[in-house]
Amino acid sequence: MFKTHFEHFLNRPESISDEREDVMITVEPKIVEPTREEITKIINSLKNNKSQGEDQITVELLKHGGKQMVNNVLKVIIVIWKIETMPEK
Repeated sequence: MFKTHFEHFLNRPESISDEREDVMITVEPKIVEPTREEITKIINSLKNNKSQGEDQITVELLKHGGKQMVNNVLKVIIVIWKIETMPEK
């Protein structure tokens, strides 16, 4: 019974696969890149007067850096987003 069932589905002519378009299915949902507005909102929500991290960048520097600072931070985040790994330096 199983043999007959699977033979029907597995032993199909090759021409069928030539006629259809291959579809890529993934379990990971497509998540869009962060936007400039999201980065600005996150930077503005950070608390002042906190110690800087390993990079020695303070929250105040990020907040007072203006649009150029947000653009630079966004560029770095987008690169990390696309390559899915943190840069060495």
